[in-house]
Amino acid sequence: MTANPILLQKKYTRIIVLFAEKEQLSLDDALCFFTTQRFTV
Repeated sequence: MTANPILLQKKYTRIIVLFAEKEQLSLDDALCFFTTQRFTV
């Protein structure tokens, strides 16, 4: 089963918006956090 790309975009957008609100960041800063961070597991 493949996910609908538009639904995934909406989901990721919502995550970034909620993260920005929680951390009191601009949307641009929140987006940069997710696109420039290297996550380690």
